[in-house]
Amino acid sequence: MLSPRNLKLPIHYSFYKKGIVDFDSVLQHMDFSVERREIIIDLSSCDSSNFQALALLIQYAWYLSTQGCSVSFRYAYAGSGSTKMLRKMNATDWRSVLLTDGMDFGSGPGRQTYALRRRADVQSTINYARRAIQMYEVGFPEYLSYIISELLYNATEHGRRQAEVDSFRVAVPAIFQFGYYPQMKRISFLFSDLGVGIKQHLEQSYPAFATHHEAIIYAMRPNVSGTFKAQSEPYAVSNNAGMGLNYSTLMMKRLRGDMYIASHNGLVHVSPEDVTSRQLSSAWPGTFVLVNLNIADNAGITLESLMAEVEASAKKEVSQFEDGERENIFSVSMELVFGQYAEDKDFAINYRDRYLLPAVLSGKKLDLDFQNVKTAPHSFLNALLATPVKRLGVKAYQRIKIRNATGVTREIIDTILDHNTPQM
Repeated sequence: MLSPRNLKLPIHYSFYKKGIVDFDSVLQHMDFSVERREIIIDLSSCDSSNFQALALLIQYAWYLSTQGCSVSFRYAYAGSGSTKMLRKMNATDWRSVLLTDGMDFGSGPGRQTYALRRRADVQSTINYARRAIQMYEVGFPEYLSYIISELLYNATEHGRRQAEVDSFRVAVPAIFQFGYYPQMKRISFLFSDLGVGIKQHLEQSYPAFATHHEAIIYAMRPNVSGTFKAQSEPYAVSNNAGMGLNYSTLMMKRLRGDMYIASHNGLVHVSPEDVTSRQLSSAWPGTFVLVNLNIADNAGITLESLMAEVEASAKKEVSQFEDGERENIFSVSMELVFGQYAEDKDFAINYRDRYLLPAVLSGKKLDLDFQNVKTAPHSFLNALLATPVKRLGVKAYQRIKIRNATGVTREIIDTILDHNTPQM
């Protein structure tokens, strides 16, 4: 093993910088490329932090452990600042929690940090959180149970990670952490995992996405995030209606809360006013979600009334999306245009320039139906598709839909797509 590497945290280690949420200020201190090295996470000078940032730090220590690193913490002698906060989280036993199946971050009615490995952990965690929040003498509205359960199920279903640590095969837990901040009348929740991330997860069933934040936004659409095709475990799930994340984000907007969804270097912020996205300077290898919500402002809202509003909004969104999709698709029956033997290269070039390229440039998707087309050689297909694919880049996988193509034709089209899009 190489010489020890000291990771000295700054005086202020927090998501919040002058009232602005800044994840890069925390993530920039995490190097996920390190392997087989002794790492000392030095908290001796870290005077202030926030619990959610420290929860990510614990998962970072877990990640390093799965990379063959020997990880230890150097705490402040006085037990102040972030050291005191970690002890309050019962997180100094972080390594035992990783290696011992079923072990959690301590016990007791007031605990705020939980390790989740499987679906069975979700309901018990919600029950613990409900009791803990009641201790603050604030209510625990049922809509919080809904939002928390949806996000926790995502973390335990799609954020699973198996790894070997010191010859032990372990299920790396997801983390749920919450805190009540009476001075701001705010409750904050963090859900974090070290799974494959939203983009890779979606791409098991959908065409490739150009960026991680584009994939997050797509997952927020109705009927998307749960509709995964049957593949090998653990990511092959089809028992979800695909509305969980969509409903959660609509709820947050209605409740005038803030939800931040980060996956790899993608970040999406759902605020009361709008939805914005950007690329993070520093990436997180899985997914985490931060929720900030003022419960006092929503004291009179019930889950039933909120769900009724959300369902109406979701139906409207689905209808608008379907109408927009119909208006923005250029459909081609290949048999009607080119015949059962689609072989005329010059005709393909003429049709491409006259119809396909203008459709692509106007933002339309191409829907090419090869029903009853018996042959379509490479020269024909390349003349028809290579230029539109080059214009679209990696978005070609999303904006060109091929239907009913035979095996050979499908293989030729896939080759054209691969050869004319930049390699990621």
